Formats: sequence, C-alpha cells, structure tokens
Amino acid sequence: MDEKIHNVMLEDRKRLAITLCSEVLSFDENEVIIMAEGEQIVVKGKLLKVEEVSKTSGNVIVTGESIDSIVYMKGKAKSKEGIFGRLLK
Repeated sequence: MDEKIHNVMLEDRKRLAITLCSEVLSFDENEVIIMAEGEQIVVKGKLLKVEEVSKTSGNVIVTGESIDSIVYMKGKAKSKEGIFGRLLK
C-alpha cells in the first residue's frame, strides 16, 4: 500500500516544514493558515514568512523570528484569499 504520511517538522522554533499541504489560505507576519489533509493548520509567531510553497509536492516552509504555536483545526474557515490571489494582485 502506498500511503502518504503527513509530516510537520519544527527546527529551533525558526523554521517549519509541513508536507501534504493543499493550499496556503492566508498569511501575514503573525499568522499563517494552511490546509493539509482536510484540516487547517494555524501557525502563529513573529515575523513569519512563507518561504516555499510547492503545489506539486504539497510542501510548505514557514520561517520567522519565532514560531510560537501550531494548531490543527477541523474544516475550512472563511479566508480572504489564497496565496496565489495575494501574489497576483
């Protein structure tokens, strides 16, 4: 069986790598909201940046001065727009 495994790796509270993400719903310097495996992942911290988003592999990398919390929430909440909508403005 070829089952994919969702991973979250936090390095020194400054770099977060998440696999099997479907989209970045919103982001600013204090919060990043990511959809992964049908759940939202809310990342909070200081001076956050979305460094990498791979639509093909589903990998997302978030860096910052400090990553303070990572919270999983069921379902998809209302978002203003996805990452591509924000980048194309």
